[in-house]
Amino acid sequence: MKVTRRNVTLRSFPGEHAIVKGRFWITRNAVGVRVAYLGLDGRSAARLPSPTVNGSRATFDGNDVTNHHTGICFLLGSTGYGHPHGTVLSRNRIHGCGRLPSTNEHHGIYVADADDTLIADNVIYANADRGVQLYPNATGTTITGNIIYGNGEGIIFSGQGGLTSSRTTVVGNVVAGSRLRADVESYYPPGTPRGEGNIVRGNCIFGGRKGAVDQSAGGFRSFGNVEADPRLRMPARGDFRLDPAGPCAALLRSSRAPAGPHGEPPLSGSGRSPRP
Repeated sequence: MKVTRRNVTLRSFPGEHAIVKGRFWITRNAVGVRVAYLGLDGRSAARLPSPTVNGSRATFDGNDVTNHHTGICFLLGSTGYGHPHGTVLSRNRIHGCGRLPSTNEHHGIYVADADDTLIADNVIYANADRGVQLYPNATGTTITGNIIYGNGEGIIFSGQGGLTSSRTTVVGNVVAGSRLRADVESYYPPGTPRGEGNIVRGNCIFGGRKGAVDQSAGGFRSFGNVEADPRLRMPARGDFRLDPAGPCAALLRSSRAPAGPHGEPPLSGSGRSPRP
């Protein structure tokens, strides 16, 4: 599906759950698009990223997004196609993205060339590589209230050449169980400037194969986080709710980031996607 019109809302009829199959693409001229309560199945997207967002102020709320391990899911921005501002990804389930075995190139959310992105209250799990990749030119991203669990890696800050991802706030998330590398890390090829103003605080981070937080490459500050088992209810059955008596629940409630670029209030963080 190629969306070219401004201020369009696409959603399931109340009480139903519609599924869109194939590539989903918001073009650069399609500003203010809202996508809600849909199943977005990118299996037949010719291995192109889906959803691809090139238009500004797009909102994805309460969707189930996957491609059953055939490629990248969300791609925000692309040189020559559009640099979106103010994308909001909220209360979605983003899972099963990226070819297996891992290629180190296929992610749940790939913020490539975008400003002021809000990633809030999603469940981002079982993706081949990064849950969230910030590379090479993600600026002013807020990542808050998410469960980022069982991906190849959790979150990475990175850049390339003269570009780097900066001014990111990662606060009030669970980032855990990364199967291949650390839960939070960074990487800068030779000649690439380190990111600036990237903050990781007030998160519950635990169980990455190569540790919770790897700051060896620099480019972000990490403080005030808890390294403890988040005690998710039943992740193997898709229930990612936190044990309210566990070591992370109180921390995350107190650490939530303020409203996003569109003025949205903080969301619920239930670990379940809503239905219309």
